[in-house]
Amino acid sequence: MTEPEIVMATDFRFPGGTTASVVEELTAQHAEGRATSLLQLASPLLQRPRPFAGRIRELIASGSTALVPSGRLTHTRLLLIRHPSVLDQIPDRRPRIEAEQIVLVANQVPRDERTYYDVARVQRNAIALFGRPPVWAPISPGVRAAIRAEADVAMTDDDWVNIIDLDTATARTGFVADRPVIGRHGREHWSKWPATSDDILAAYPDDPRYRVEVMGGAHAVGDVLGTIPANWTVHDFNAMPVPDFLSRIDFHVYQHHPGLVEAFGRVVLEGLAAGVVCFAPPSLEPIFGDAVTYGTPDQVRGFVDRLWADPHEYTQRSARGITFAMDRFSHQAHRRRIAALIGESRCAARPAMAKPLTPVATSTSRRSRPAPVGPAAGPFRSRLTRLGRSAPGWVRTSARTGISQLQRVRAGLAAMNPPRPQIATPTAADHIPADAPVVLVVITATAAEPQRAVDQLLARAQESSAFRCALLAPDEWADPACRAGLFHTTADGTDAAQMAELSAQLGAAALVGVDPTVPGWLDVVEATALARKEQR
Repeated sequence: MTEPEIVMATDFRFPGGTTASVVEELTAQHAEGRATSLLQLASPLLQRPRPFAGRIRELIASGSTALVPSGRLTHTRLLLIRHPSVLDQIPDRRPRIEAEQIVLVANQVPRDERTYYDVARVQRNAIALFGRPPVWAPISPGVRAAIRAEADVAMTDDDWVNIIDLDTATARTGFVADRPVIGRHGREHWSKWPATSDDILAAYPDDPRYRVEVMGGAHAVGDVLGTIPANWTVHDFNAMPVPDFLSRIDFHVYQHHPGLVEAFGRVVLEGLAAGVVCFAPPSLEPIFGDAVTYGTPDQVRGFVDRLWADPHEYTQRSARGITFAMDRFSHQAHRRRIAALIGESRCAARPAMAKPLTPVATSTSRRSRPAPVGPAAGPFRSRLTRLGRSAPGWVRTSARTGISQLQRVRAGLAAMNPPRPQIATPTAADHIPADAPVVLVVITATAAEPQRAVDQLLARAQESSAFRCALLAPDEWADPACRAGLFHTTADGTDAAQMAELSAQLGAAALVGVDPTVPGWLDVVEATALARKEQR
């Protein structure tokens, strides 16, 4: 594996702005030919098990990037860490990264009404993990001031602002409907909405003279209002691409809870890039200047009505917002700041990243199907199948009846006295639950490259957050498995009794035979694990 020029580290399970920012920066780096790998660091802010964000998984599946191999020493010119909370604790599995430079992008204040991270502790942990202090890169003046108030750490001279793809940005030439359409998008959370019903309805009117479009869900609003107004249309989070949603609205109104300190306001930047005229809290003025209008919820209707009555002024503001975004928040701006850190790229530019539309882990290869799940079910049934091909019909019928009865007996015995795992099967990463189901992966191919397949298997376990794994594979798989901390055995995969004992000792919830040379083998493993997880 070629050493990456840049390693980007964060918790890739974050559903909102953090993931969007990583994707944009990764896309800009890829286009310039900078090889970029990903390092998963679990944030304590995400307590509920969840997989990597969908867009991150798509980029990994497309081959545009890859996870840093588990436990292996990796050298890089730049380690770019995003979201300080991922270093608020030292992970159990310490990453082995040697970086020429370390930049820690602080895209959130340390605390508002809640505490997100401790600056001094994050600094100590970064030194302990990577051997040197990082340079902190706040994404806004507000974050910079909040960090400076807590600790004396080295910071970049300029803010590490978020970026967005502006290649197709087009200013508006008119309104989208016969009445003003007010909209907003963002992840579902109470802190992203005003606190009271009066403020919510001032910013997003319950009035048929306006249409309100929301993408991101409105359960938090329903809890406050009791019901969703009839003139509102509510879409789930990421129900459609953000540009498609923004093309449906005239005014992007972002008003949030007074207890939230908004670090940047990425949703406002996305609105500007789409040519939408934006209205935001006054705290964001140091970031967006005169490209945005600022005020409180009670000032929204006046702002909307004035511009609705003056289409020429509306189109001028739309064009001004796009120009401002291009000057400060484009991919080219990001490439310039990377070059200032590690020099110009030495590689040729690459084509645009692929954007697969097929969801990960739902398809299976025609040549690689999951073996029947359950302790030793695969080899046991496979042997009987081979024997039965040459047997008379009555023998095959009796065998099927016997197998069915045996399975019912096994199920009853297991329910009365379930096997206790005797072989510890660790998780591939800190964010995977310790009680995630164990999948015993039986390698059925001799032509597969062990190191590459082990790296891919552990990466998929991290992406899905859904399973632990153990290997039954030929001898040459032992060293890669050992280096990765993965249980491995070369037990005979055709011995039903041995397989049953091994499955019981591992506490394996499923067994699956795969050929790593066949596309889709990782989807088979993940689908098997998810099926077992749902049955629990």
